[in-house]
Amino acid sequence: MNRPPRTVVRTPRRAVAERPFIVIWEATRACPLVCLHCRAEARTARDPRELDGAGARRVMDQVAAFGRPHPLFVITGGDPFQRADLTDLVAYGTSLGLRVAVSPSGTPTLTRDALAAVQGAGAVAVSLSLDGSTAARHDAFRGVPGVWDRTLEGWRAALALGLKVQINTTVTRDGLEDLADIAALVRREGAMLWSVFVLVPTGRGERLDALTPDCARCRPAT
Repeated sequence: MNRPPRTVVRTPRRAVAERPFIVIWEATRACPLVCLHCRAEARTARDPRELDGAGARRVMDQVAAFGRPHPLFVITGGDPFQRADLTDLVAYGTSLGLRVAVSPSGTPTLTRDALAAVQGAGAVAVSLSLDGSTAARHDAFRGVPGVWDRTLEGWRAALALGLKVQINTTVTRDGLEDLADIAALVRREGAMLWSVFVLVPTGRGERLDALTPDCARCRPAT
């Protein structure tokens, strides 16, 4: 008899008051998407005030100084693949003993070769965003057609390479009813973790309807 997958609840095994278990660095604002919830209000070109490679390495030095067990170091954006030095930074963090993950956007830079390059530099995982169970829903949220297809292609390529994959979903009032279908998609495609984020209305997200305790759609239908 086939049994459903066992649900595992992870319990932190480190003193989070003494050191973080994860550090997420927004490496660039550059991203060609126009996501409705973007807190960074991403732009098409890199901001000249972004940390250069030397500055980025200093940040990783500071994170590594927490000692073992080292925090997971996630390089995100914007779209981190917009940085030409991304693989160098992944390799440097890995050389310090950090577990490095990359969180790319569903842009044309999300290719099997790009994923293989960061994996070869030492990345252990990628996280991808999926905000709708269909192309129409997801692409409308991301503001650019074709993002859904590229995300699924990158997802499958990452799994085929042996990378761990985390799927992130932002929940807004309009997207609440789609969660069950997204969950089914995540189960079908396979992922290490499905992380569901409630919208924080900052940046572009200020124009979206966040969930509230009295949200009519939050209540079961009668």
